[in-house]
Amino acid sequence: MASTLLRRHAMFRWQDLLNLAGVLTVARLPLALGFVFAEPRVGFWLYATGLVTDLLDGEVARRFGQRSDAGAFADGLCDKLFHGTVALTVSLGWHLIPTWWLVAWFSREIL
Repeated sequence: MASTLLRRHAMFRWQDLLNLAGVLTVARLPLALGFVFAEPRVGFWLYATGLVTDLLDGEVARRFGQRSDAGAFADGLCDKLFHGTVALTVSLGWHLIPTWWLVAWFSREIL
């Protein structure tokens, strides 16, 4: 699967992320880090902000012609890292969801 992913995104160039859609995509990474250290009320707003940036980056890329292989790859990667960090924090850090749910979620993401 990894080799297919790399072949599909063989033309990955960091310069393709230097636009509004790319900035919105990469902005989810510091939000994920902040989520780890936040209390649940602040974490809720960080998560909501991350969801909004996820919606906006695709819309901006389509509307303003900022689509690229690098953007598509980075969007998928940032989504997985953001949601994975949130799931780990909510389950293992805040103990708000059971561990079996976390295992099931990660199993689905891997498959």
